[in-house]
Amino acid sequence: MMDRRGWITCGLVGSFLVVASAFAQVNVLTYHNDNGRTGQNLNETILTPTNVNQTTFGKLGSYTVDGQIYTQPLYVSNLLLPGQGTHNVVFVATQHNTVYAFDADSNAGPTRGLIWQTNLGPSAITPNNDFGNRYQPYPDIRPEVGITGTPVIDLASGTLFVDAFTHEGTNYFHRLHALNLTSGTEQPNGPVVVTASIPGVGAGSIGGRQIFNARQQLQRSALTLAGGILYVAYCGYGDTDPYHGWVIGFNPANLQQLTNYVFNTTPNSATGAYGTNAGEGGIWMAGGGLAVDANTNLYFEVGNGIFNATNNSGGTEYGDGFIRLSTTNRLAVADYFVPYNQLALQAADKDLGSGGLLILPDQPGVFPHLMVGSGKEGKMYLMNRDLMTTGNNHYNATGTVDYVLQTITGQITGSFDTPAYFNGRIYYVGTGDKLKAFALNNGLLVASPVSVGPRTFGFPGSTPSVTANGTNNGIIWTLQMGSPAVLAAYDPVDLTTEIYNSTQAAGNRDQLPSGVKFAVPTIANGKVYIGGQYALSIFGILADTNLFTSPDIAPQGTAILGVKDTISSGTETSLVHAGVIGAINDGDSSTRVDTFNGTGTSTASFVGVVWNQPLTNPIVRLELSLAIFFDGGWLGVNDAGPGAGGSLSATLHLVEPTVQVTTNGGSTWTTAEHTSDYLQALNGQQLPAVVSGPPTHVTANFQLSEPQEGINGVRIIGTEGGTASGGFLGVFELAVKTSTPQPVKLMNVAIASGQVQFEFDSQTAVTHLVQFKTSATADWQTLASIKGDGTRKQVTDNLADAERIYRVTSQ
Repeated sequence: MMDRRGWITCGLVGSFLVVASAFAQVNVLTYHNDNGRTGQNLNETILTPTNVNQTTFGKLGSYTVDGQIYTQPLYVSNLLLPGQGTHNVVFVATQHNTVYAFDADSNAGPTRGLIWQTNLGPSAITPNNDFGNRYQPYPDIRPEVGITGTPVIDLASGTLFVDAFTHEGTNYFHRLHALNLTSGTEQPNGPVVVTASIPGVGAGSIGGRQIFNARQQLQRSALTLAGGILYVAYCGYGDTDPYHGWVIGFNPANLQQLTNYVFNTTPNSATGAYGTNAGEGGIWMAGGGLAVDANTNLYFEVGNGIFNATNNSGGTEYGDGFIRLSTTNRLAVADYFVPYNQLALQAADKDLGSGGLLILPDQPGVFPHLMVGSGKEGKMYLMNRDLMTTGNNHYNATGTVDYVLQTITGQITGSFDTPAYFNGRIYYVGTGDKLKAFALNNGLLVASPVSVGPRTFGFPGSTPSVTANGTNNGIIWTLQMGSPAVLAAYDPVDLTTEIYNSTQAAGNRDQLPSGVKFAVPTIANGKVYIGGQYALSIFGILADTNLFTSPDIAPQGTAILGVKDTISSGTETSLVHAGVIGAINDGDSSTRVDTFNGTGTSTASFVGVVWNQPLTNPIVRLELSLAIFFDGGWLGVNDAGPGAGGSLSATLHLVEPTVQVTTNGGSTWTTAEHTSDYLQALNGQQLPAVVSGPPTHVTANFQLSEPQEGINGVRIIGTEGGTASGGFLGVFELAVKTSTPQPVKLMNVAIASGQVQFEFDSQTAVTHLVQFKTSATADWQTLASIKGDGTRKQVTDNLADAERIYRVTSQ
């Protein structure tokens, strides 16, 4: 029996109200937590180096999404949702061009934690020759490009801003969207197609104008809000020319592109003068955002490209440089620095702009305003951002010295990430390198690391994040890209030992899905949110594990498969279960559960799973995961397949299946009434056009009308199924979810006329006891017993005593 409580304390004197579990106040609204890109959350009161270990900390659950998450999750606390009270909400965006809003603390309730999702248009499938085949068909982001740059949130207007890249017919577009935080709907005046034009005669220009070409420009860097302007930066696809680095400013109130707020890094280098690789100068920074100082100046690093802005030359090309843009009335270069070996960097593809930079909090010493950054060469540049180079010697063309405050070589490998700052130290993880801490002493970096972690990170290294309560209980968090990805945590003073990593716990308890490049964890209010391939994972203190239902108990049993003729007899075929959704979606034939039986005439009529022991918790929800391949059949209409390359139709090809359960291991089965989105989920899904094509991943959800208790098997039955010709091969996983009591949040509390009234969201198949006592030492008394059905319940009580303390327990 699980017992989770929400608490309210009510007193009649002055109508005083206290909610015992304090609401969260931390927000993560932009990349790396702030516009300085420091990666710091200094208001973390739950996670400490003491409780972040494999015994007390681990994976709480995950949310499945429709694509890879290259963006950093964003977090809003106490967001007031219409009709739902306040929730902590985490936002993620995928390369499938879908933005999701999830409950950050619980996946209970009828929507299983999904607050809203919205798709912003068709993504561009990769590899693709249309944009990016300088070296080969664009391979860097697979299997699709959609939303790549981290969005930004404006709390004042309740808006999430995001750039979505779409492929529509033969055309490509970048569109800037303004989504309502509470619903995902477009705000007025959105979306807008991104366009820009400035004077320029460089590569790709037309009639003396450099025109933004959406097909050639990747939106990689995080979006930035500063000084009432929304900035979006662009780079290119696999260095395929022509492309440029762009910074474009928009009015966030109406998404109007601001004419004076357009900057191009290489507008005037023509191919006739500079060769086929003229222009370039993309703004990648491994997804890092433009950094912003107190005067709303913008700072960023530029990738490989033409450079001709030598000292006092009047040049306009800024390849491989650090740039400060003034934002007063327009975007203009206020300062810059380009390394003395820029030409060699460009020739060797050693982009300075492969990594992001950070602005440090004010430091002691002669130069209080500092910033640090690096690139593929692995040099660390510490600069006075008020005057980047001594005497404005922006570029030393004749020597081997850069006139910046400090250059450190040989201490880190190539940077494809953004460093973090905490308590007088800078933390870097280069590609193929270890986590390293560099101390600041009176405004200068100690030349060698003061602490080094034990783990070696392959490409692309890692962007560290920091949590602490002020300067106490600090933790450095990193993500190692791989299959699976690995979350690791360190004491910021002593990096030599990992206090936790996600491979330590037995039985793959904390295993992450495969990682993605440049992923950054978000940590807020005791939980860690990690984007990966097709999932958002949530970590926290294991005492709160039951905030999330068991992600999948089906692998504990044996998958079964059968055809219609054998349903009544109970004879079933046992199959190797595919395990987890990530394994199903990988296209590996050894993990497929095929619906086609190999005879060419019939297909599976049901798929299910049986367990050796009955489940103790009632089952209320099933998830059927499908990966649609080229040929075979489905649980639908017989002999009505749409054919290779066609699309499924709910009215022509699909029939709502039956759900059955068993309590005796499959000897007999009983039909369980249900509702589902099966038809909606599969309707319009495209079949691959070739046998070897990648699968299309679909998830259908089945909600049982009544909880099913003590069962040891469940199956989903179709009709006769399709035939092998022109159908598809389905990979099935039955992800069975059990009903687990969740913490109850008491909301909408009101006290008037001697009565108290409050509401809570009930949970299906859970009994809720509403209880009260008249003092802290008194016994609890039951006010009401309420059987949960997933709807919101209202409680009213007469305040007969001077004080009452209320709670709702779940059993």
